[in-house]
Amino acid sequence: MKAMYHYIDHKKGITKDTSILIVLFVTFCFVDLQFASFISVLCAYLLMTRRMILILNPGFILGHKILFKGKELPVPKEVDIFDLSNVPSIEYLYKYVEVIGGISIPPSIFIIRFNGILEIQEFELKILMKVIERLQKSSIIVILSDVKGIVRNQFNRYKIEQKVGNENIFYQITDALILTKRLKACKPV
Repeated sequence: MKAMYHYIDHKKGITKDTSILIVLFVTFCFVDLQFASFISVLCAYLLMTRRMILILNPGFILGHKILFKGKELPVPKEVDIFDLSNVPSIEYLYKYVEVIGGISIPPSIFIIRFNGILEIQEFELKILMKVIERLQKSSIIVILSDVKGIVRNQFNRYKIEQKVGNENIFYQITDALILTKRLKACKPV
Protein backbone atom coordinates (compact mmCIF):
# COMPACT_ATOMS: atom_id res chain seq x y z
CA MET A 1 0.00 0.00 0.00
CA LYS A 2 1.07 3.60 -0.49
CA ALA A 3 2.00 6.22 2.08
CA MET A 4 -0.72 8.00 4.02
CA TYR A 5 -1.83 11.42 2.76
CA HIS A 6 -4.26 13.56 4.69
CA TYR A 7 -5.35 17.09 4.03
CA ILE A 8 -5.91 17.98 7.68
CA ASP A 9 -3.51 19.28 10.28
CA HIS A 10 -4.18 16.84 13.13
CA LYS A 11 -2.33 18.77 15.85
CA LYS A 12 -4.48 21.84 15.25
CA GLY A 13 -7.60 19.66 15.33
CA ILE A 14 -6.66 18.04 18.63
CA THR A 15 -5.87 21.47 20.10
CA LYS A 16 -9.30 22.77 18.99
CA ASP A 17 -11.06 19.72 20.45
CA THR A 18 -9.24 20.16 23.76
CA SER A 19 -10.14 23.86 23.82
CA ILE A 20 -13.80 23.03 23.22
CA LEU A 21 -13.79 20.54 26.11
CA ILE A 22 -12.14 23.00 28.51
CA VAL A 23 -14.57 25.80 27.62
CA LEU A 24 -17.56 23.47 28.04
CA PHE A 25 -16.30 22.15 31.36
CA VAL A 26 -15.57 25.60 32.79
CA THR A 27 -18.90 26.98 31.55
CA PHE A 28 -20.96 24.15 33.04
CA CYS A 29 -18.97 24.19 36.29
CA PHE A 30 -20.95 27.31 37.16
CA VAL A 31 -24.13 25.20 36.96
CA ASP A 32 -22.97 21.98 38.61
CA LEU A 33 -19.65 20.11 38.77
CA GLN A 34 -21.25 16.70 38.20
CA PHE A 35 -23.25 18.02 35.23
CA ALA A 36 -20.10 19.66 33.80
CA SER A 37 -18.23 16.36 34.07
CA PHE A 38 -21.06 14.45 32.37
CA ILE A 39 -21.31 16.94 29.47
CA SER A 40 -17.53 16.98 29.05
CA VAL A 41 -17.27 13.19 28.87
CA LEU A 42 -20.13 13.02 26.38
CA CYS A 43 -18.57 15.72 24.19
CA ALA A 44 -15.15 14.06 24.46
CA TYR A 45 -16.66 10.84 23.08
CA LEU A 46 -18.28 12.68 20.16
CA LEU A 47 -15.17 14.72 19.39
CA MET A 48 -12.97 11.63 19.60
CA THR A 49 -15.24 9.74 17.16
CA ARG A 50 -15.16 12.71 14.79
CA ARG A 51 -11.36 12.97 15.10
CA MET A 52 -10.92 9.24 14.32
CA ILE A 53 -13.08 9.61 11.22
CA LEU A 54 -11.07 12.66 10.13
CA ILE A 55 -7.82 10.75 10.60
CA LEU A 56 -8.90 7.53 8.88
CA ASN A 57 -11.16 8.86 6.10
CA PRO A 58 -11.62 12.65 6.05
CA GLY A 59 -13.96 12.53 3.05
CA PHE A 60 -16.80 11.22 5.22
CA ILE A 61 -16.99 14.56 7.05
CA LEU A 62 -15.32 17.01 4.65
CA GLY A 63 -16.74 15.61 1.41
CA HIS A 64 -15.00 13.24 -0.97
CA LYS A 65 -12.64 14.60 -3.59
CA ILE A 66 -12.61 11.81 -6.16
CA LEU A 67 -10.50 12.61 -9.20
CA PHE A 68 -10.72 10.53 -12.36
CA LYS A 69 -8.68 11.57 -15.41
CA GLY A 70 -8.30 15.08 -14.00
CA LYS A 71 -12.02 15.57 -13.39
CA GLU A 72 -13.67 15.68 -9.95
CA LEU A 73 -16.53 13.20 -9.70
CA PRO A 74 -19.64 13.91 -7.61
CA VAL A 75 -20.29 11.50 -4.73
CA PRO A 76 -23.94 11.10 -3.66
CA LYS A 77 -24.94 11.65 -0.05
CA GLU A 78 -25.10 8.55 2.15
CA VAL A 79 -22.21 7.10 0.13
CA ASP A 80 -18.81 6.73 1.75
CA ILE A 81 -15.59 5.94 -0.10
CA PHE A 82 -12.47 4.53 1.52
CA ASP A 83 -9.49 4.81 -0.81
CA LEU A 84 -6.87 2.19 0.09
CA SER A 85 -4.20 4.08 -1.84
CA ASN A 86 -4.23 6.67 0.99
CA VAL A 87 -3.33 4.25 3.79
CA PRO A 88 -0.37 1.90 4.39
CA SER A 89 -2.53 -1.15 5.25
CA ILE A 90 -6.05 -2.54 5.04
CA GLU A 91 -5.95 -2.55 8.85
CA TYR A 92 -6.83 1.16 8.66
CA LEU A 93 -10.01 0.19 6.80
CA TYR A 94 -10.89 -2.22 9.60
CA LYS A 95 -10.36 0.51 12.24
CA TYR A 96 -12.45 2.94 10.22
CA VAL A 97 -15.33 0.49 9.88
CA GLU A 98 -15.22 -0.04 13.65
CA VAL A 99 -15.57 3.72 14.15
CA ILE A 100 -18.44 4.21 11.68
CA GLY A 101 -20.21 1.27 13.29
CA GLY A 102 -20.67 3.50 16.35
CA ILE A 103 -22.15 6.54 14.63
CA SER A 104 -25.89 7.15 14.51
CA ILE A 105 -26.25 7.59 10.74
CA PRO A 106 -23.76 5.37 8.91
CA PRO A 107 -23.53 5.45 5.11
CA SER A 108 -25.99 3.28 3.19
CA ILE A 109 -23.39 2.45 0.52
CA PHE A 110 -19.69 1.92 1.16
CA ILE A 111 -17.19 1.90 -1.71
CA ILE A 112 -13.77 0.41 -1.07
CA ARG A 113 -11.43 1.79 -3.71
CA PHE A 114 -8.37 -0.26 -4.70
CA ASN A 115 -6.83 2.53 -6.77
CA GLY A 116 -3.23 1.59 -7.63
CA ILE A 117 -3.31 -1.63 -5.56
CA LEU A 118 -1.62 -4.39 -7.56
CA GLU A 119 -1.75 -7.24 -5.05
CA ILE A 120 -3.08 -7.87 -1.54
CA GLN A 121 -1.37 -9.94 1.14
CA GLU A 122 -3.22 -13.00 2.46
CA PHE A 123 -3.69 -11.57 5.98
CA GLU A 124 -5.12 -8.39 4.42
CA LEU A 125 -7.63 -10.45 2.41
CA LYS A 126 -8.83 -11.97 5.69
CA ILE A 127 -9.19 -8.49 7.19
CA LEU A 128 -11.08 -7.36 4.08
CA MET A 129 -13.47 -10.29 4.44
CA LYS A 130 -14.16 -9.29 8.09
CA VAL A 131 -14.77 -5.69 7.00
CA ILE A 132 -17.23 -6.78 4.31
CA GLU A 133 -19.08 -9.05 6.74
CA ARG A 134 -19.30 -6.27 9.34
CA LEU A 135 -20.64 -3.76 6.81
CA GLN A 136 -23.18 -6.22 5.41
CA LYS A 137 -24.40 -7.08 8.95
CA SER A 138 -25.13 -3.36 9.33
CA SER A 139 -27.15 -3.43 6.07
CA ILE A 140 -24.55 -1.35 4.25
CA ILE A 141 -24.10 -2.16 0.56
CA VAL A 142 -20.45 -2.87 -0.23
CA ILE A 143 -18.98 -1.94 -3.61
CA LEU A 144 -15.38 -2.66 -4.64
CA SER A 145 -13.86 -0.23 -7.14
CA ASP A 146 -10.68 0.01 -9.22
CA VAL A 147 -10.21 -3.77 -8.98
CA LYS A 148 -7.76 -4.94 -11.59
CA GLY A 149 -5.91 -8.11 -12.66
CA ILE A 150 -4.29 -9.99 -9.79
CA VAL A 151 -6.55 -8.41 -7.17
CA ARG A 152 -9.65 -9.58 -9.06
CA ASN A 153 -8.21 -13.11 -9.20
CA GLN A 154 -7.48 -12.98 -5.46
CA PHE A 155 -11.09 -11.94 -4.79
CA ASN A 156 -12.29 -14.93 -6.79
CA ARG A 157 -9.90 -17.32 -5.02
CA TYR A 158 -10.78 -16.10 -1.50
CA LYS A 159 -14.55 -15.97 -2.21
CA ILE A 160 -14.71 -12.19 -1.73
CA GLU A 161 -16.24 -11.86 -5.19
CA GLN A 162 -18.98 -14.27 -4.12
CA LYS A 163 -19.55 -12.42 -0.82
CA VAL A 164 -19.88 -8.96 -2.40
CA GLY A 165 -21.45 -10.07 -5.67
CA ASN A 166 -19.90 -9.80 -9.10
CA GLU A 167 -22.30 -6.93 -9.91
CA ASN A 168 -20.70 -4.85 -7.11
CA ILE A 169 -17.08 -5.11 -8.32
CA PHE A 170 -15.85 -2.54 -10.83
CA TYR A 171 -12.75 -1.78 -12.86
CA GLN A 172 -13.22 2.00 -12.53
CA ILE A 173 -14.64 4.35 -9.90
CA THR A 174 -16.98 5.93 -12.46
CA ASP A 175 -18.87 2.65 -12.88
CA ALA A 176 -19.15 2.23 -9.09
CA LEU A 177 -20.59 5.75 -8.74
CA ILE A 178 -23.12 5.04 -11.52
CA LEU A 179 -24.28 1.99 -9.55
CA THR A 180 -24.65 4.07 -6.37
CA LYS A 181 -26.92 6.51 -8.21
CA ARG A 182 -29.04 3.63 -9.51
CA LEU A 183 -29.24 2.02 -6.06
CA LYS A 184 -30.24 5.33 -4.45
CA ALA A 185 -32.91 5.88 -7.12
CA CYS A 186 -34.42 2.44 -6.37
CA LYS A 187 -34.26 2.90 -2.57
CA PRO A 188 -37.72 3.22 -0.96
CA VAL A 189 -38.30 6.39 1.04
